[in-house]
Amino acid sequence: MALLLLAGCGTEAPAASGEEPLLTISERGAGTITADTEFSPEALREALPEGFEIETGRLDLPGDTIPILYAFSDGHMILEVFPDRSRQRIRRIDASSEWVAGPEGARAGARFADVGGRRMACVPGTADLAGRALCTPREGGPVRYVFAHGAETARGELPGRDVLAQSILERIVWMAP
Repeated sequence: MALLLLAGCGTEAPAASGEEPLLTISERGAGTITADTEFSPEALREALPEGFEIETGRLDLPGDTIPILYAFSDGHMILEVFPDRSRQRIRRIDASSEWVAGPEGARAGARFADVGGRRMACVPGTADLAGRALCTPREGGPVRYVFAHGAETARGELPGRDVLAQSILERIVWMAP
């Protein structure tokens, strides 16, 4: 899966400025988007706050093409939304924007140490997430944090605690239960 990170164009990051997030990811989903939300541009637009624009895309995999919905606000990509196997409901939401907060207010760009990383259960990323740590916040549930550490590690291993403490939160991922 391709990773897309967009930076603000001349505007202060919301986390730095103390602004409220546009959405919060919790155990139930992102804002009012849940596992019961229909996977369609119309349903996503209706579930998001006013002003969001929805674009469609796809992920080409060997033997399959998966539709993706992208949610933008003020020209910034806020969410990537993936369907379940039936392609009727939402299965996964990725947020790599500082305009989205996770449990306890964590936002993309935060350091591992600053979001209570030492209290998280982490495993090494594989495939397209190699070189990253996948961590579960202490509340558990369907939310995962993806931290980029950039360290050379053996396959299936995390870097040392000092390196992991400096890792950067790339995205927050919610998976439908």
